[in-house]
Amino acid sequence: MSVVKEKERLLKAGELARLTGVLVSTIRYYTKLGLLDPDGTTPGNYNLYAERKALKRLNQIDSLKKKRLTLDEILANLSGRNGLVIR
Repeated sequence: MSVVKEKERLLKAGELARLTGVLVSTIRYYTKLGLLDPDGTTPGNYNLYAERKALKRLNQIDSLKKKRLTLDEILANLSGRNGLVIR
């Protein structure tokens, strides 16, 4: 888990989906793959995402998808495992 500033707004997957237009199932899939990291969980065990961080990451993923990278390539790129980081 990452450290989130105290005043950072935390969103459930559905709230993040409504804000971005990305499907809830896509957000969950990105989380499962490690492309999007939750910043906490609710008492009901729902993932929570720091708003600014999640928006930035979803924008990065979208930009790389537009360059026709696969999700595996995007994960490698964003984690720095391929030696090349596109920002």
